[in-house]
Order: sequence, then structure tokens, then C-alpha cells
Amino acid sequence: MIYLAFIVILLISLVLIYFSVRNNRVYKFQVWYCGCAFNVIDDFLKSFRNDENEFNKRFEEYREMNKIVDRIVNKSYNEMLYSFKPLKLECWFSEEEIEFINRGRR
Repeated sequence: MIYLAFIVILLISLVLIYFSVRNNRVYKFQVWYCGCAFNVIDDFLKSFRNDENEFNKRFEEYREMNKIVDRIVNKSYNEMLYSFKPLKLECWFSEEEIEFINRGRR
């Protein structure tokens, strides 16, 4: 009986350790890819800092970029935390989103 209690406590401890490590990795992964996505938008807006007319001409491109950023940012934290999928871009994002994220890498 005592061995069973020991095994149960050991399993619960291992699960808690796994989720603690996974939580930390999911957090870092999300901060990284959201930062990359926002870098792309930031670079796009900086290029039009003094030229409002050019920005108005390319406003449609800006709206498309915002739609992609919304899709990227709205990935569920809990879905990533409780999934067994690896934390790799290819597992969570489409090719278009991966290309967008890679443009923001610094």
C-alpha cells in the first residue's frame, strides 16, 4: 500500500514538473514569435514615418499584415500548453504565417 502511494506521489510530481517546464517554454515561444510579428509591422510603419501619402497608397497591404498578426497572436496559450506538439513554427503556423514571422527575426 505504501508503495502505491509513493508511485502516485511520484507520478503527480513528474506531471507537475513537466507542466512547469512546458509552461516556461510555451511562454518563451509565444513572446518570441509575437515579437517577430510586431517587428514586421513596426518596420513597415517606420518606413512611412514622414510620408503619409505613401502610407495611404499601401494601406491595403498594412491591413493584410494586421490580419496575419491577429492570426499569429491569437494562438491559444492553453492549446499550446496541453498539446504534445513540439514548439516549432511548422507545427503551429501556416506557410504564410511562418514567412511573416521570419521577416521579423532580428
